[in-house]
Amino acid sequence: MNLNKLSFFELNNETFEKYIDALIRSSRESRENSGSDTKEWFRSKFLCSPLGEGLNLLAYDDSCDRVVGFVAFGRYDFKSEYKNLVIYEPYDVFVNPDYRGKAIFKKLLVKCEELLRQRGADLMLNFPNSNSYRGFISNKFEDFASDLSYYIKPITLNFFIKLVDLRKGFIPLKKKPLSVSEEVNFENSSDQYLSSWNDEYFSWRFNLIPQSTYDLFSINGSHVLIRYGCRGCLKEAQILKIFGVNEYGKLIKPLKQELKMRNVDFISFPTSSNAPYISTLKKKLFFKVPNSTNIVYKKLSSKNIDLSKFIIQAGDFHTY
Repeated sequence: MNLNKLSFFELNNETFEKYIDALIRSSRESRENSGSDTKEWFRSKFLCSPLGEGLNLLAYDDSCDRVVGFVAFGRYDFKSEYKNLVIYEPYDVFVNPDYRGKAIFKKLLVKCEELLRQRGADLMLNFPNSNSYRGFISNKFEDFASDLSYYIKPITLNFFIKLVDLRKGFIPLKKKPLSVSEEVNFENSSDQYLSSWNDEYFSWRFNLIPQSTYDLFSINGSHVLIRYGCRGCLKEAQILKIFGVNEYGKLIKPLKQELKMRNVDFISFPTSSNAPYISTLKKKLFFKVPNSTNIVYKKLSSKNIDLSKFIIQAGDFHTY
């Protein structure tokens, strides 16, 4: 292992065939459950986003022709009625176990920042857990204006019987493409910043490269996007996004009825604490539980950006 022989390369359409086999090998060495990390999956996930070109950076040990680290930042803009912000957030990251503790991730992150500044990015966003949070802060990322809150609402008796399972990790249900036949309103006419989705992105993420089982409910002229998973013996329906809402209070009862028919034990809604519907969730007897996800950012441009106006929902950070 010779870190003086470390090089950095972008994975793009021109370099894909040269590095993809080495990247897949290292990915499978670095983490469990990476069987889906196929050549086609990497191409679709990292080179084909309808939101724009991402930045996929490899750390490569020239002394043994080996990929030793990988960071992928996807283009993920936020916009208000008046302004669009160019933002990148992480789609994937790993460091090969043989190279951990060697500041590989820090070197990748610094290089990504340099390249994203050159591309005209306004912000880098990240959602580290408690284990990786300090690493971002030490690299001069800052805490976001609002933290993430995790609200839940029990809808079955089984929730209380198996309450201890709430502490277990979320396991997404089997991957299943979501086909949508109706039009979804992605427009944002407020002065708050919401992530800038469109029909092409929705189809790409939930139909072409699904990472779980999803539902899209049409309720009172609005749409609610759900991801299903389990915590032990509890089935969870996680609200990823709400589109086209005027009155949040009118969504909860019909949504609860739909989910009870699907044997869901509780609804969860991870969202930034400044969201306009927090008071409605409390009135509808959602209660807040602890979570280990943080929001950090690094500003890359000179634009005047009011971070308190960002509304972040689970669909914005569960991008895997």
